[in-house]
Amino acid sequence: MRFDNPALLDVAYLELYYGHGIVRRRGVNAMPGEGFDQPRTVDAGVGCSLLIRADALRRVGLFDESYFAYHEEVDWCVRARKAGFEIVYQPLSRVSHHGSKSTEPSRKPVHVEPRATDGPQLPNPMPLPWNPVRVYLGARNTVRFMRAHGNVWRKLYFVGSSLYALPLELLAVILDREEDFKIGAFSYRRALGLYCDRVAGAAPSGRSRWQSLRALARVLRAFPADVRRVHREGRATQVVECVRGLWDGVLDRPLPLERLGLR
Repeated sequence: MRFDNPALLDVAYLELYYGHGIVRRRGVNAMPGEGFDQPRTVDAGVGCSLLIRADALRRVGLFDESYFAYHEEVDWCVRARKAGFEIVYQPLSRVSHHGSKSTEPSRKPVHVEPRATDGPQLPNPMPLPWNPVRVYLGARNTVRFMRAHGNVWRKLYFVGSSLYALPLELLAVILDREEDFKIGAFSYRRALGLYCDRVAGAAPSGRSRWQSLRALARVLRAFPADVRRVHREGRATQVVECVRGLWDGVLDRPLPLERLGLR
C-alpha cells in the first residue's frame, strides 16, 4: 500500500514482458477493489511483500546477491516457477511501502517550470520519482536477468524495446513530458510533432517545400543543443544512468558502489 495513502495500492504484482524494464507493475495507484481484490497466479511478486515457504527456499535457493538491489525478486520468482512452484498474489496481505529507501540519499531534486497538463493523467498520482541510482541498478539488472532467463527472441525483443524507449524518454525530458511517457501516452509521432512545433512553429497551410526544408534544418540544429541543455541542467541524468546501467550490464562490470554513493 502507498505510504502516504494507505487506501491505495503502491503496486499489486509484477507482470513479465521481457521488454525495456522487463516487468510491468500492475495495480499502481489503484484501489484494491479495482480488479485487485482476488487471489491470482502471477509472474512475480513484489520484493517488499514476498512470503516464501522454507521448502521453496531450499529447492530454489536464496536471492541472487549479484543483483544487489532491484529485480532480484523477479529472478527468484522465475526460478521458482521453473522449479514447479506458483507465485500467488494475495490481496489480504498488505504492507505499507515507503519506496526506494535503500537509495534515497542519492536523490537529486529537479526544478522544472510547471506546465498545464493537456493529456491523460494517472489517477491518484504521486510525484515522479527522481532516483538515478535506482535507475542505474534497475537497468543493469535487466541485462543480468535477460542473460539468465531470456531466449534469443526475448533478448532481441529486449534490445529493440530499449532502443525504442530511450530516445523517446529523452524527447520527453526535453519537452517536459515525463509524466506522459511514464503512463504510455507519449508516442514518437506526438513527440516529434510537439518538438517541431516548438522549434519551427506550427506548420501553416500552404507551406512551400523550401519553407519545410528550412523548418527541418532548424529542428536538426536545435536538437543537439537541447540535448546538451537538459544534460547540463541535470534533467537527463536518469536517461544517462539507464544507458550506463545497460552498458555496464552488457560488459558485466563490477558494481560501482562508490560512484553510486552506496559505500
